[in-house]
Amino acid sequence: MTSNRTAHILDFLSKITSVNKEFTKKELFKDLLHKLYVVNPETVSIIGSFSLGSETSLFIIPLKFNQQ
Repeated sequence: MTSNRTAHILDFLSKITSVNKEFTKKELFKDLLHKLYVVNPETVSIIGSFSLGSETSLFIIPLKFNQQ
């Protein structure tokens, strides 16, 4: 089991370094989590919820504008 998990992680690391888009990286990460934790239905639900928050703003930073 451990060698299978290690193989999944090494495969993920190989793929993640070759992609540039954040969406693709997120999908690769979700795929890895699914492969590692698919046995628990609650975990599968949590992994699935990553898609819902992928474009959510975490912080709203006010910007100061120079007024002349």
